[in-house]
Amino acid sequence: MMRAFAMLGIERTGFIEKAVPIAGPLDAIVKTTHALICTSDAHTVRGAVGPREAMTLGHEAVGVVYKVGSEVRHFKPGDRVVVGAITPEWGSMAAQNGFPSQSSGALGGWKFANTKDGVFADYFHVNEADANMALIPDDVTPEQAIYCSDMMSTGFMAAEHGDIPIGGTVAIFAQGNGGRALARRRFDHRRRDRSETRATRA
Repeated sequence: MMRAFAMLGIERTGFIEKAVPIAGPLDAIVKTTHALICTSDAHTVRGAVGPREAMTLGHEAVGVVYKVGSEVRHFKPGDRVVVGAITPEWGSMAAQNGFPSQSSGALGGWKFANTKDGVFADYFHVNEADANMALIPDDVTPEQAIYCSDMMSTGFMAAEHGDIPIGGTVAIFAQGNGGRALARRRFDHRRRDRSETRATRA
């Protein structure tokens, strides 16, 4: 058994005991080491996705691989990993067309704390582990890596889907963490471009 922080009903949360999830052939079970709260968790508890009972909350986490399925090729127990907040079925038509968050239906890639248990638990389940997890480099701390799970990736996706060119000028309203990630992406590219220009002139 494991401990999990769950939605018990609309505007009701608490800690509960649950069975440790089981990995299918393509899946992994990750032992949570660090997790972040997202505004979406608050919206969920208030009923944004409808009533849920005993559903584990959370979709931003890093951890250590606990178990892998028989067909997982790129990860093994003990690996430090970051897991995306969106965990699509990558063979779906939407994902193949560049819209993985819509795999198998509207917002179908958003599974954690929506259609299945989330990450605020001792362990959590990751579908299609080879495609939905990434190894954390040795020189990256868990506290750094966890921002890749949702905040940074949301900012990058916004820039890509908005077709914002490198060095382009944008206006960001009500800038939260996602907006800051978008702005940082633009700043980093401009700084890199200037560095490359100076190197070329030298």
